[in-house]
Amino acid sequence: MKVIYIFKRKKQDYFNLFYKIMKTAWNKEDRPKKKVEKFSNRRYDKNCLIIAKQIVHIRDKETCQRCCKKENLHCSHILNDGKDTRMSVEPDNMKLLCIACHLYRRHKEPTETKDRMEVWRPWLLQSLRDQKNSNPKGSISITRRENKYEELKEKLKKYKELDSL
Repeated sequence: MKVIYIFKRKKQDYFNLFYKIMKTAWNKEDRPKKKVEKFSNRRYDKNCLIIAKQIVHIRDKETCQRCCKKENLHCSHILNDGKDTRMSVEPDNMKLLCIACHLYRRHKEPTETKDRMEVWRPWLLQSLRDQKNSNPKGSISITRRENKYEELKEKLKKYKELDSL
């Protein structure tokens, strides 16, 4: 028992010594400074999506676009974004649905939305397809993300002004 205790004691002493050395040698002034960006790509995407959802809520007047309910509302994409996130932050590609319409109708019958759009708003569906095809695939540069973020903020201001009138 004494041998194990001595070993543990020595191990703790070595740890304390190592900790003291590292604490004195690794001051905050000595640490390399990290270059911190204002926003990362994910942060821009997340903020753009939040603003786009706010725009959709104002535009659709807090009402389900299928059954006209006013509670438990979700934003649903018209053209699925999937792995390709270019259209996920477009307010034109979203509509407001209640939870029942979104989960039980939209996700169980995904082609129904496109069929209804072709009958009721073919111009919007065609413009969304053109917009999706015009955007280059692959990673989006940080400047394009910044521009999109600023564009969405301006659009939100306009919608709020129109809503207040």
